[in-house]
Amino acid sequence: MKQIFYIPILEHSNVPLNIRILYFWMFCPRTGVYLHPASQLLTIDAVQDIKARLSIEELVRQYTPLTKKGRNFVGLCPFHNDTKPSFLVSPDKGICYCFPCQKGGDIFSFYQLIENVDFPQALKDLSERTGVTLPDHPTGINKD
Repeated sequence: MKQIFYIPILEHSNVPLNIRILYFWMFCPRTGVYLHPASQLLTIDAVQDIKARLSIEELVRQYTPLTKKGRNFVGLCPFHNDTKPSFLVSPDKGICYCFPCQKGGDIFSFYQLIENVDFPQALKDLSERTGVTLPDHPTGINKD
């Protein structure tokens, strides 16, 4: 049975983008999926568009109240019972982090943790919120 889904491409990959395009199909051993590089580029563009339209503090505010402290925001952690504000949101870096429970990340990681969904679902949900259209073609085909 063939499954079609989106695969996240890390922005901080050490492999230059033009080298990734040289391969017609790439195999991801971790997921067991063959990837087409052109569709990865569209996914990267969609991820960047979503990040540009939805700030981390705007997303986190929907789940917990935040207070401005200098350049950052702090609030009670939505992942554990918190009595003191230990959840830090950095709009400059586009990340959030809770020091006691060590959870956080960018908007996609946060949404995946808080809603308990995988990356493809987080990408779909956040694209609907921001009005970003995702490509209709498959970005990964299972090798089975």
